[in-house]
Amino acid sequence: MSTAPLIKAAGHNSHALYFASPVAAESAQQRQLATPLGPLQIVACSAGIRQLQFLSPTATAEQHLARQQAVGTVLNDSAELWPLPPPLTDVTDTLLSSKATATLAANASSAEQHLLAATTQLQQYFAGQRQHFQLTLAPTGSQFQRSVWQLLAQLPYGRFCSYGWLAHLLQNPGAVRAVGAANGRNPIAIVLPCHRVVAGNGRLTGYAGGLGRKSWLLQHEQQQLAESSTAGSGQQQLPL
Repeated sequence: MSTAPLIKAAGHNSHALYFASPVAAESAQQRQLATPLGPLQIVACSAGIRQLQFLSPTATAEQHLARQQAVGTVLNDSAELWPLPPPLTDVTDTLLSSKATATLAANASSAEQHLLAATTQLQQYFAGQRQHFQLTLAPTGSQFQRSVWQLLAQLPYGRFCSYGWLAHLLQNPGAVRAVGAANGRNPIAIVLPCHRVVAGNGRLTGYAGGLGRKSWLLQHEQQQLAESSTAGSGQQQLPL
């Protein structure tokens, strides 16, 4: 299996995402992970992570969505984002130690290794201990969709851009709607951070997991940046 590295580096806060070459359908394994926004379902095969999706809506996400009052939240330096729900308790206690991870991985199939890596890294993300993922991804989609998803993988943590900017990067400025559709079909939430893509006017729009979750994820990342020693003030954004 060949892979195409986007960025190669080391450490919890460095990029190391790989897109596996398209492979024929094969049996997959899955598991669920509890998060502050409800359960995530992770699906993997031997090639890599195929899907990562939120399951049924949670009360927390629905409460956030109600606060938005169907008008959209505008993202700018003075915008007040919705309060974070209470953090998960004992998250760090559930993180697998490196020794335990190595022991399990040694006895695991390739699919199980991908599931183990994704589970551990997502726990670290929600605990505020990880800003970038080091995973092999195997999403199924058209060539255009995969090109959009590869751009998503390069969006910086805690920053956001517009659908139009992604179309510009693809050298196809007329493809804004197609880019939006590809975002909507993104099968690997959070790791391919489509929550960091907003409308050209800065409003939150279009997120399969619900706009409440989209706002939560953006604020979670902003909070982690604000607490880091190198964080700047205000929200960070790419050109809209």
